[in-house]
Amino acid sequence: MVMTRKCTWIQICSQGLGKLAFNSFPSSHKGLKLELWRAGQPSAILQCQKKAQEFQPEIMFLMETRLSRGKGKGILEKCDFFYGWEVPREGFSGGLLLGWMQNQKINIIHSSKNLIHTELVNLRGLLHQASG
Repeated sequence: MVMTRKCTWIQICSQGLGKLAFNSFPSSHKGLKLELWRAGQPSAILQCQKKAQEFQPEIMFLMETRLSRGKGKGILEKCDFFYGWEVPREGFSGGLLLGWMQNQKINIIHSSKNLIHTELVNLRGLLHQASG
């Protein structure tokens, strides 16, 4: 018996951890909006970690992280994400972070300072494209 679970998409929106542009995703993806302030500080990371544990999203996208190169990996690890893709900030603004669980199949098609364009493969093998 194969157990299937609908994918939960968590949107993290904030100053410093994400003014998120939400694109249309398949109806199997639920949205959650969370305001976080001062992303680099431990309290914001802890809040992100608590929400990830509460809602157990399989995909998480963070925008305007303002994190320096490599810092996003630590956030994804604390939120228990197995894979991730990071676009570091430029100067003191920008930054994108995408994390997903091991059971998700995500291909990065294009990445820039403005967006990450992906292909999501669902359990039936159907492709969905998403940009954030």
